[in-house]
Amino acid sequence: MVYKLLMINMDGALLSSKGKLNPVTKESLEYVANKGVEVALITSNNYDHAFRTGKALKCNPHIIAHQGGFILEDLQRPIYVKRIPEETTIDIVRFLENISSHIRLIHEDVTIGNREDLPSSLFARIKWTPGDSGIYAQQFVDSLYDYLLKTPLSPLQIDVYIQHEKERKDTRAGLMAMFENVEIQESFPGKLTLIPKSVAKTTAARYLAKSRGIALDEMVIIGCDPDEEELVRHAGLGVAVSNAADEVKRRAKWLTRTNDELGVAYLIKEVFRRQHPIGFLKKMNIKVDR
Repeated sequence: MVYKLLMINMDGALLSSKGKLNPVTKESLEYVANKGVEVALITSNNYDHAFRTGKALKCNPHIIAHQGGFILEDLQRPIYVKRIPEETTIDIVRFLENISSHIRLIHEDVTIGNREDLPSSLFARIKWTPGDSGIYAQQFVDSLYDYLLKTPLSPLQIDVYIQHEKERKDTRAGLMAMFENVEIQESFPGKLTLIPKSVAKTTAARYLAKSRGIALDEMVIIGCDPDEEELVRHAGLGVAVSNAADEVKRRAKWLTRTNDELGVAYLIKEVFRRQHPIGFLKKMNIKVDR
């Protein structure tokens, strides 16, 4: 099998547990790209965070961000965008501003938050959450609801920070009951993330592959998060880093080292060193296209 696309979980596989990109990993991606293999980064985090990581690479990777709601063929050219509608956003914000919560509307160009005071412990966790600062502007307003009445916005996601567990659970239940076109997830204690309904990494990966004329069995996918289990299961070569969720490791055909042990670089060395450059195969009239 000639593999044409390498898709990598960014936060749990490509980057270290401290969020760093190792030079050895970077060189391995340049190596595989020089063989004509396309590279894609997939993340639950924001486009901002993915852009900064992708820019550090020389392989001009495709990006799947916001859990699959934002797909780019390269660092800056979107081919698929799924948003929370303007009217729904206004209604959500109106509901949330009646409780003690910090809200951030995240768009690919800007993030807008209210000025709700936060406990220092929770603020520290928010401050160091990847994707909260970088290429796009951050704005803070006294009332997001008033702001949206004048400047409507369709965000890719809405992050909500609520300190107390009971209030957070009640808020989540209320949102689920009122808004059927969004999904609510708790990414870490104190934070709820709202994304459009039907957004999923699996759907996004299939969309990207189809747009590039690549079949799933021509892909190597290095997964980590539970919502990547289906991708790993159906890929031509489904790989899990050793620090991946158990359900991902059970479905993987190959188990590589952890992200802190350079699992991505190790996998690339073991798998792609045997594969001739795609350009060479075509030159030799060896069929690589379906």
